[in-house]
Amino acid sequence: MRNRNLLAVSACGLILGALAPALLTTVSSAGATTPPSDTSGIVYPLTSFLDWAESPAANFTDPALGQYALGQELQNAQASVQRLPLQLDPSALLGPNGPSDAQAISEEMASALIHLRPQVGGDDITDMANPNFLPDFDHNGVSGDPGDFAAMSAGNTGTGYFLYPCLSDTGAVTYQTTSGACVAPGKAGNTYKEGLAQRTSIVNSRGLTLSATVWFPARALKPGCPTVSPNPSPCTAPGGLAPRASLNRGRGLPTVVISDGIASDQDSYFWLAMTLARAGDIVVTYDPAGQGQSEGSVTNLFTPSVASCEFGGACRDLQDVLRWVVGDPITPVVNLATATPLGVAGPSQSPNPDIHNPAYEPTGANSIDPARGAIDTSKLAAVGHSMGAMSMLNYLWFQGNGGTGADGKPLPPIAAGVALSGAGPTTATVPVQFQTSDFDGSPSLIGPAVGGVALGSGSNGIGYSDMKPLYDQLRTQGPGQSALSLIVLEGGVHTDFIDTPFITRTPWSLAVSAHYAQSWLGCFLDKNISNCSSAITAVPKLSTSFASEDSPAGAPPRQSHCITVPTTASLNDSPATFFQAETGHPASSCIPPG
Repeated sequence: MRNRNLLAVSACGLILGALAPALLTTVSSAGATTPPSDTSGIVYPLTSFLDWAESPAANFTDPALGQYALGQELQNAQASVQRLPLQLDPSALLGPNGPSDAQAISEEMASALIHLRPQVGGDDITDMANPNFLPDFDHNGVSGDPGDFAAMSAGNTGTGYFLYPCLSDTGAVTYQTTSGACVAPGKAGNTYKEGLAQRTSIVNSRGLTLSATVWFPARALKPGCPTVSPNPSPCTAPGGLAPRASLNRGRGLPTVVISDGIASDQDSYFWLAMTLARAGDIVVTYDPAGQGQSEGSVTNLFTPSVASCEFGGACRDLQDVLRWVVGDPITPVVNLATATPLGVAGPSQSPNPDIHNPAYEPTGANSIDPARGAIDTSKLAAVGHSMGAMSMLNYLWFQGNGGTGADGKPLPPIAAGVALSGAGPTTATVPVQFQTSDFDGSPSLIGPAVGGVALGSGSNGIGYSDMKPLYDQLRTQGPGQSALSLIVLEGGVHTDFIDTPFITRTPWSLAVSAHYAQSWLGCFLDKNISNCSSAITAVPKLSTSFASEDSPAGAPPRQSHCITVPTTASLNDSPATFFQAETGHPASSCIPPG
């Protein structure tokens, strides 16, 4: 069925591509002196439908990116080959602990093979980090080379300086200098602003190790950091943190946790982590158990079950990560010896080598969050994409229904959230921003939604058709009274919010998404009036087919104000709405400005 769906998408694209010139000719022969603009007229639904193909098309014709991709894969494969003899060292396997060591290795390899996405020898050949958003993990003074990816993939340790990205609607990425200008990297005479990325690990309540990265803005680091040398060891946290008194008068800095979409790695969201760090926030990215570089198998994304959450394991991991961020206890929900859920009988055996005690050191295996001394625990936020968005919304469901998590223990309260292409049961007890795109509706990479129907696979809480009703429900019925917004990007699909090269995405999606996410969080974490205005002001490349909206805080039912007013039809409209828009009356339910 999946292959048939993908073939249908490809056929649809070919048909639309063939029809577009004919329609343009028809309009011209009917007497038009000039073709309609790209945001109006009958041809817009066709031309905008293929916007999501622009980034991969540019990537495939970029020789520098192709050379980088090949180098990245070769270096990572070489590192995997080098690790394998160490894992299979005969002297160790034939020693007194040989049987248990062999069992642990075989279990690790088996788990990696049923990872989402499978790994062989520690190498996930389907993962490719975007060189524009890679810290200098190999300490050679150059950010974004293949060696950085290999160093990052080698384990959950290591540090690297990262540049402050400036994103543009064209897809070009420049970097902020100490003078405030945004210029291309490596330009002579420029000194670039930098932050510090620090790899770490978190043991979740199921005893599985999660791969994580903590992102420090320059203002979180002590004087003299970042250093001139590319080796950031002197600035590594916690020793490299600035004195607490210098951070917002001793209150500390806002902290944002970013949760992955399904089948994504945390490096797919480094673009957003670096953007938020540039704005002055501490950021934590991580891979939930069962994908990325975290332990576990694909089943760990779904189990154990959690109320009102499709991805029980992923929802539980977000709760664990936020507890780790603030230093709250992470209570085991499994028997640490049998790896079975508490209260469930399991086989009698010695402690499972793949299960770790989530207590903090020295009692258990969890280290203290290196950013702990710089965090303002009253200014926490969460951002998630797809599965991660559903996890964030589920967190708010628990927060709004007693404030305890899936394990019955108190949750650290978050102050704001951003859901990128995901919907699910939640509460508006804190300000929530929803983001989606014109053709968002399927997690399949080349499966846009047409007429509200996902061509690649079922939407299940994904896309405008699910997010708009949730937005309307929260503002008209609740629960909760906090501010809401719904941002719809022009022309994109479900993968608009990841930075992986060669994946379907519009050139402008990262820039527009980052602008609105950073503005929203800056408004409600920093109480910055300028950010509050930016969060509800239109910028180019918002959808012209679906309204972007905002609803100020207040008791429901409350009104929704248009950030943009629809002017065109979309192939993602229902047939009735499409006809209405094509005849000059696009539908919207928000109050136009003025």
